[in-house]
Amino acid sequence: MEEPMAKKSVQTFRVNHPADVVLKVLTSDEFLVANFKMQDNPAAVVKERSRTDTQLVLDAEVTEYAKGMTGVDRSRTEVTQTVYEWDLKARRSSWTYASPHGNRVKVWGQTHIEEAESGCVVTEEFNCDVKIPLVGRKVEKIVLKEVDKYWPQHEKLLNQWAGFSHKFFIKLYCLTQIKGLINGLFNHINVFIRRVSTRDFIIT
Repeated sequence: MEEPMAKKSVQTFRVNHPADVVLKVLTSDEFLVANFKMQDNPAAVVKERSRTDTQLVLDAEVTEYAKGMTGVDRSRTEVTQTVYEWDLKARRSSWTYASPHGNRVKVWGQTHIEEAESGCVVTEEFNCDVKIPLVGRKVEKIVLKEVDKYWPQHEKLLNQWAGFSHKFFIKLYCLTQIKGLINGLFNHINVFIRRVSTRDFIIT
């Protein structure tokens, strides 16, 4: 639920690949690590906390450069945690972000993947609430400005990974079909051999 006075940024973009392929990408720890690295974070580790047929929880521990009113301080780092809770059937997730600033800085959001003609539509939502006297609203504006710069990079990376994954699944499907044809051929050959071996041939 959206916090009072929180700042929000929402981005909707199209991906020219099936919704299920995009879901596999967005729930991939490899993609999440690549996404964090793209944001110039020194390190990121993503682990699967729990999974069922319909639910998935991912835990991302990210080493970030310290941030303040004057911008990024590359001489210091801090560790943050982002937890993603996915409803795999609905292709929808909610996530929360925790930093050393504690409850003074709340960041959370949602992701939703919807099927569309010749692909899918992804909607990303980012919320930020900074409860620091006098400067909180200013910090929120700085954060939202950086988020708006991030969206096009995120869209490009997602399209690239979805393209790679889609091609992989097509190749895998083709290989599966070929394997099925080969297995069927061998089955026919084995049946023929068994039939031949049970017959008596007279050679004249």
